[in-house]
Amino acid sequence: MGSPLPWLAQAEVPVRAVERTLTAARATGSLAVVNPSPAGRLPAELVHRFDIAIVNQTELEALGSRRPPTVVLTLGVVPAVYTLAARNTRSPQSI
Repeated sequence: MGSPLPWLAQAEVPVRAVERTLTAARATGSLAVVNPSPAGRLPAELVHRFDIAIVNQTELEALGSRRPPTVVLTLGVVPAVYTLAARNTRSPQSI
């Protein structure tokens, strides 16, 4: 059997369901991916525990400084990936 599949969550479901998704991802050694939309619905502390967040500009700003290590920022039809470095700097990479 191959690598475990990633677990996905979004903020349109109850917060408890998102917490359980994170727990399941950790238990299976999988990546945890979250779309914290609508912005501000999930506690930033919870989103910070995920491996990847997929956000638009509004959602990125709502997260503040508590972000996962990798953020996929959607900019209309051209997404960009931001990898946050140790000093919380951003290095955009087109995908």
